[in-house]
Amino acid sequence: PDLDHNGRLFSFSLIALVNMLIIVSLLIVASPVVAWKTFAVTWYANATTFSTRLVESVREIVGFFV
Repeated sequence: PDLDHNGRLFSFSLIALVNMLIIVSLLIVASPVVAWKTFAVTWYANATTFSTRLVESVREIVGFFV
């Protein structure tokens, strides 16, 4: 019912995201070295640099075709 109502792409994307979050959470809990705060700070730093690089890449691609 979920796949027919919301569409396959959305449902599969949501399922993959939730599965990834569960696996990451279990790995953080099981790791004696990584703490939630360290993980969150590192993830935020990577996300900010990723978004900057993504915007630059999109501008290059758009500039190539325009």
